[in-house]
Amino acid sequence: MFKNNGKLKLMIIVGTRPEIIRLSEVIRKCRIYFDTLLVHTGQNYDYTLNEIFFKDLSLDNPDIYLNAVGKDLGETMGNIIAKSYEVMKETGVDPHKDTKLRVLAIGAEPHSEEQRQRIEKMLGVKAYNSFGMSEMCGPGVGFECQEQNGLHFWEDYYIVEIVNPETLEPVPDGEIGELVLTTLNREAMPLLRYRTRDLTRVLGRTCPCGRNHVRLDRMRGRSDDM
Repeated sequence: MFKNNGKLKLMIIVGTRPEIIRLSEVIRKCRIYFDTLLVHTGQNYDYTLNEIFFKDLSLDNPDIYLNAVGKDLGETMGNIIAKSYEVMKETGVDPHKDTKLRVLAIGAEPHSEEQRQRIEKMLGVKAYNSFGMSEMCGPGVGFECQEQNGLHFWEDYYIVEIVNPETLEPVPDGEIGELVLTTLNREAMPLLRYRTRDLTRVLGRTCPCGRNHVRLDRMRGRSDDM
């Protein structure tokens, strides 16, 4: 959200996914109260699908298509950020001056340290990595602190293990393995030694921020990649 020529402007970025249906009424309300720009990433773009999503379901058609899909999720995420930045520039918006955006929490898609630095430079923000999964109650399972030196996993809620994906034996700190989680506070559906299939490593168990929760590296891949 930002001001452009005195108007409060809202940019909403979506792909063709079922979430659009749930967001459709919110988007319509935004159209009423804000100068709204609806941007489509190009993800899952298909003529027939889009006819169903945007026409047959009476959803608002996007104003702009980014065509941001890359060869993998990491490249796609980088393209979305870069192309969204281009859209802002084309509409006369300087994100460093015209927005109050100062902090980003990045999750769901993998990204490199170089991509993080690029995002921070383009938008004038501090960007923090996060980790979550639906099986573990969604986002916030792990989050970076102000040091930006790894994901703190909340060990008062989860037992964190890094194991060899072939033998399931624990690996030493610093060695890449598969993340395995056990819930400690779940009552309705506890999960014991749940294999996430995500590959990472332990970076340390202390931090200058003062927290003592284990710090894990950003996710490096999947043990079940084909």
